[in-house]
Amino acid sequence: MLGGSHGKDGRVTVVYGTSAGPGTRVQTIHQDSPGIPGAVEEGDWWGAAATTADLDRDGYVDLVVSSPGENVGTIRSRGGLTVVWGSASGLGSGTVFNSPVPQEYENQGDFFGEDVVSGDFDGDGDPGLAVTSHSQVGVVLLKGPFTRTGGKSGWDSLGGGSRTTTSTCGPTSTAAAAPSPSARARCWYRTTAATRAATSSPSATSTRTATATSPSAAATSPFSTAAPAAPTRPASR
Repeated sequence: MLGGSHGKDGRVTVVYGTSAGPGTRVQTIHQDSPGIPGAVEEGDWWGAAATTADLDRDGYVDLVVSSPGENVGTIRSRGGLTVVWGSASGLGSGTVFNSPVPQEYENQGDFFGEDVVSGDFDGDGDPGLAVTSHSQVGVVLLKGPFTRTGGKSGWDSLGGGSRTTTSTCGPTSTAAAAPSPSARARCWYRTTAATRAATSSPSATSTRTATATSPSAAATSPFSTAAPAAPTRPASR
């Protein structure tokens, strides 16, 4: 459960289940918890969003908690995800996955992780994470499997950057209701798979239209030269 505070920042409350439904075991996790990286700081927004998946394929569900306001070194609001690894005894230590998006503005990050969802978006059997980013990249797909030392299989841009106008996978303007990260991930893989199949066909013509979900392939790219304003802190859930 999201919401509540610990010191100057947020926390996550986990209610463990049983075969009969929710049980009586409750665990509160924050950045002061043993094994959780970082420190409790005002403005980190630790616990802004969360999801679950077995990211390292060990048979135990892991908890993913976002902190979009987290500073990394001299970069403000770089953001990140803390994966709290599951085990036979429950949730334990964590690993941080920071934004893979190249920095666009000096000392300013992309508020990575205002929202995060998990799923096997490309059908390879490994869970991935679709994560919001205030950047030209838009929604980021972190590809699994993941390791407890910070490893992953790579990442993709799913489009929908905060300054991109249109996308095959739905409106991406900040004035429009953009699709959720999970919907964009599924759409992006359907679109690129169809495009690749068409271009590999012997009867394919020599000229192909690039997939519009890529920021570089959008019809227009009116990117602002000013650093993005800090987003409003998400309401407690």
